[in-house]
Amino acid sequence: MKIYIFGKKFSSIQHAADVTRIRILMKHGGIYLDNDAVVTQKLDKFLKYEMTVAWPEGQPHLEIQILIAHKNARFLKLWYKSYQKYNGTMWIYNSGVVPAQQIIKPNPSLVHRVTDEFQVKQPESYHLLYHNRIAEKEWRTKYYLFHLNSRGQPMQFNETNIKTYYNGSFGDMARAVLP
Repeated sequence: MKIYIFGKKFSSIQHAADVTRIRILMKHGGIYLDNDAVVTQKLDKFLKYEMTVAWPEGQPHLEIQILIAHKNARFLKLWYKSYQKYNGTMWIYNSGVVPAQQIIKPNPSLVHRVTDEFQVKQPESYHLLYHNRIAEKEWRTKYYLFHLNSRGQPMQFNETNIKTYYNGSFGDMARAVLP
């Protein structure tokens, strides 16, 4: 992984990872998901768009737990170029605020914006998963993805402990994949 962008050193490995995902999508296209995302419906319908992003209403920045792109999407090129003004002192500035406010807002046709069907906004998605109980029909039909917000190593599940783990929406989703 490169540790510099346009001659500036990344302030964190996470910022370097943000740019790496942009580079990979520019070269290959496809679907990027964080390793703590749960997909509840096929994402194929979003592949028809040159670029699909998660940008919840009322939020000044993108969420980048999911990115769906065609190879060489115009938005990705502009986003990558925006790192010429990399600011490593702000956590979500380059990965979320700049692309939302400086690229998409003036050029909304560059992306297909998903505001609600990708449950990535905090703290809303956290509460839906861990404090509320969403009916199975709703999480299977209304939403395409939930970000679990797990940091570090996720809990190791198996066929036994998942049966009794957490009596809420996430537990229901996990148990739904059992035979």
